[in-house]
Amino acid sequence: MISIPARGRNRISFRIERRLHVEPKRDALMRLLGLAGGLLLVGIVLQATGRHTLSLLGDVTNATFGRTQFGQRLGLQETGVIATPILLDAIAVAIALRMKLWNIGVEGQFLMGAWAATGVGIHLNTSKPLLLFLMAMAGVAGGAAWILIPAIARAYFKVNEIITTLLLQRPARRLHHPARARSLLLVGVPGQPVGL
Repeated sequence: MISIPARGRNRISFRIERRLHVEPKRDALMRLLGLAGGLLLVGIVLQATGRHTLSLLGDVTNATFGRTQFGQRLGLQETGVIATPILLDAIAVAIALRMKLWNIGVEGQFLMGAWAATGVGIHLNTSKPLLLFLMAMAGVAGGAAWILIPAIARAYFKVNEIITTLLLQRPARRLHHPARARSLLLVGVPGQPVGL
């Protein structure tokens, strides 16, 4: 219970409590109010720093929903391209946290999954639906193989998973470097140079 003293006998008080069941209308209203409050706060900060809030809002809206100079609408697609890895990483972290595990190095697992999926996509010549399915399975297998190292270290040697998952991000990034990844993934593809 939080009480805010006021003059005289009247005091303003409110209580912050966790609610397990909230009506959907109230939940939607609270989310919309939170969004509006966040936009208002950002607008105030932008105005205070000398930027024109409404012109920036117009630019963002036009970049997201408007057309490019070639008549294409790519704003939502680009937002999806940027947001998808972040959302997938967030889901992986949330699942681990439900099991009381800290998966800090989820970016490395994502990169290794992407690396495996790219390898399958380059080397297999099959129908698109089957290829997409196989790429997804290879991505899952690549990420799972990368998290297997910290999982074994925790299960058998009691090594903290925060350390091992975090330390395994760097090797994944180094393998994911464009030149190194190109030379490793294109091995056996006709007309491509071989070597690291």
